[in-house]
Amino acid sequence: EWMDWSKPLHLCIESQVALRLAATPGMPWRENYGIVPVLVGSLLDPPGGRESLLASKLREHLDDAERIISKRSIGGVADLNLGDLTTLQEVCMAFECFEGTTEIIPSSTSLWKEYPHLAHLYDVFQGVPEFTAVHAPFLAFCKRYRQVRGLKDTPLTRARGVLTTISSFLPYAIWNAVLAKLYP
Repeated sequence: EWMDWSKPLHLCIESQVALRLAATPGMPWRENYGIVPVLVGSLLDPPGGRESLLASKLREHLDDAERIISKRSIGGVADLNLGDLTTLQEVCMAFECFEGTTEIIPSSTSLWKEYPHLAHLYDVFQGVPEFTAVHAPFLAFCKRYRQVRGLKDTPLTRARGVLTTISSFLPYAIWNAVLAKLYP
């Protein structure tokens, strides 16, 4: 049971958070790949299927994570395992990126308050020195997303995206295709 639920959670996070991040104006993917992330997000089915885009589905997976973590006795760093780390990284992506919105829980501004066992897991990881060093850039990245998540595409940003795709992404993609043919 411990890892059976993690793949659906991962696919749901990938669908709801990662694709959204990639398509948001002001994020690195849009700055480097132009309109490509928007096209990918609108033309292809998300990794977890269309159902994975429902807020209720993400809430269901987060509830599963909370329930599973609640069964563990985590008193300190010595009690942590790799599954704890992967779980924390998945939920952090949703919790930090949706912080301050009502997209998952209509009445809450902090998902950590709604999931006390996951919040405890996060608190225990604060005691791992390496965790803080690795997690700080992630938090900065999430902060950047929260600052730009409300930006909407305009005709100008779409045109800029098309130009970026033509001038940056396509030459890169063609160059890599040529290299793959020459050096298989």
